[in-house]
Amino acid sequence: MSETLSTESSTPSVSEAWKVKFDIFQKIGAGEHFLYRAMSSAEYKGLRFRERNKISFNILAFLFGSLYYFSKKMWAKGAVILGVTWVLATLLTLLEFILGFEFPAVAYWIPSSVICAQLANYDYFRKVMYGESMWGGWPSMFSKPVGAVGFPLLALVLLFGIIMLGPVPVPKCSDTETTNLIKQIAGREMVNQLGAEAAKMFSYKVGVIRTTNTNEQTGAYECAAELSIIASNTGQANEIPITYTVEMADNGKEFYVSVFGL
Repeated sequence: MSETLSTESSTPSVSEAWKVKFDIFQKIGAGEHFLYRAMSSAEYKGLRFRERNKISFNILAFLFGSLYYFSKKMWAKGAVILGVTWVLATLLTLLEFILGFEFPAVAYWIPSSVICAQLANYDYFRKVMYGESMWGGWPSMFSKPVGAVGFPLLALVLLFGIIMLGPVPVPKCSDTETTNLIKQIAGREMVNQLGAEAAKMFSYKVGVIRTTNTNEQTGAYECAAELSIIASNTGQANEIPITYTVEMADNGKEFYVSVFGL
């Protein structure tokens, strides 16, 4: 790839900090080669650590990802990064369904954030100095509105489709869905014992929650907790120990909580 700078583009209207970065990129041959290839050059290896750091990592791009690209008007590349992020999320979600394993939340965003942090300075250099809107080798459709909008939109629809069609994970002992259902069960039991009017005088809180066992085959949980029964007129609470199980129905869409000790 060989390109020649115009006289106007050789003096970009950017801040002094960006001009320093642009000079370093020119020095290592990033005007003729993709960033990672330029980083293998002798010129790059000869840079001081501070110079390498100036061009190889952008903290704002790491934190904000494709939004940083949009703020710099690198619309097409930002849209592709957004789409790739959602495609990765779709693949990880599929793996979770297949393996029955839950990836940590960081796995969903850290890869694209690292890519953004490494490429953002280089991509802005290519935009300002060469008017580049898309990386070399990518289909031209990604540079057009239909591709820039269509790709991330399609990826998002695919992600939501996988989530909606896939099995619902069994709520954990301390999840809000679980504790809310326990309080509903406690309320119904109070109605049975005292009547509907008297039962309105009490509220419930589930605390000191422990997971005592997990069924590896079904994903069901066995749990223990303290159920606080609070009198609304006095604020006094009576705590009773309870145990309960949380398990998924065979249809994969509903879950059941069985409470013992009430």
